[in-house]
Amino acid sequence: MTTNRLLERMGLQKRNARGEWELTDAGKMHGEAYPYTNGRHSGYQILWKHSVAVLLRDPQLHIYLQ
Repeated sequence: MTTNRLLERMGLQKRNARGEWELTDAGKMHGEAYPYTNGRHSGYQILWKHSVAVLLRDPQLHIYLQ
């Protein structure tokens, strides 16, 4: 399972109508979305806080891996 899918299952991010990842309300407690432009493409880059690493290391995380 990819990290993005795991973060989605944990309720921290979801895909928007354009198929891009965006923060959920719960995710906003653990990350920030920064606007970017790259040539003709623009959107938001999610930068996660250290608290997400702590959550990902939690032994009870296995409930999201099923």
